[in-house]
Amino acid sequence: MKLRRDGYGALANLEGFAIIPKLVRLSERAWETYTVSIIGYNVAKDQEAADILGSIIYHGQNCSYSIGLLTTWAESLEALALLRIRFEQLLTSSYLVHAPREDGLERFRRSVHRMDLNVLRKMKSGHAPMYEFLEKILGDKIKQAEAEAETWERGANPDYKSGQRVDQNWTNKDNLTLAKERDKLAKGKHFISDVSLEHYYHGFYRHASGIVHVDPNLLTSNYVTSAGPLNLPVPNLLQIFINLMLCAHFDIVQAFEVASYFDVGGTKEFERLFREFSSAVEEFFGPDFLTELFKDEKDN
Repeated sequence: MKLRRDGYGALANLEGFAIIPKLVRLSERAWETYTVSIIGYNVAKDQEAADILGSIIYHGQNCSYSIGLLTTWAESLEALALLRIRFEQLLTSSYLVHAPREDGLERFRRSVHRMDLNVLRKMKSGHAPMYEFLEKILGDKIKQAEAEAETWERGANPDYKSGQRVDQNWTNKDNLTLAKERDKLAKGKHFISDVSLEHYYHGFYRHASGIVHVDPNLLTSNYVTSAGPLNLPVPNLLQIFINLMLCAHFDIVQAFEVASYFDVGGTKEFERLFREFSSAVEEFFGPDFLTELFKDEKDN
């Protein structure tokens, strides 16, 4: 199968495993469909949403490509760490497009300036040399950014006083709570969005945290096996398939949901992609594989 982008490793053409390039190509096609659909959108219709969701999509596309590169070069553990980030990108954008605007996009936008303010304050108080270094490079721009952040906060909160602490996070919900609420909000809207992110949280996200935090399970046979006379660690073959399968699924869902939010079309092609994805997974892993693999313990 011909892949559109360059740089993939030898595993993209591993003999006997056509599922690998098929999954990589599904990810590519998800982003191609999104790009073709969104290209004519007039951002002036909703500049705020275009800025926020467009930024998340930008990072999502780059992260997806990086996962494909790392996985096909047999760096599957490093790709798994990125896949955990990829899940958070999907979770955040999916919550934002499904939640009432005042609970999602508006709160997210307010936190952009608050983040600037908190970062600058912490840098000034806890790491003054770095703040001074940035002052030398940026000059008055760094003080201007801090002043603008405070001005914005006063506009959002009339009771705000200069120097007062502001909330750093756009939401006080943890990722599990976000996933549960997102699933309720998305339920029944479209079969592509009916995926349970709560199940992915329990079945994938928590386990992937062990890789990110270098926990002991980093060494288990779930992720690494040994090979050769030197008994060197090599990635578990199944993990290669899992990485690419989850990445393709996340890509299709996120690209579809954001395109749908802006009402730019592409639905039929996304539905085609989703069905091809489901068929490929069932053909290689067996029927109901996704459902069983990421079933929450409470469902057993």
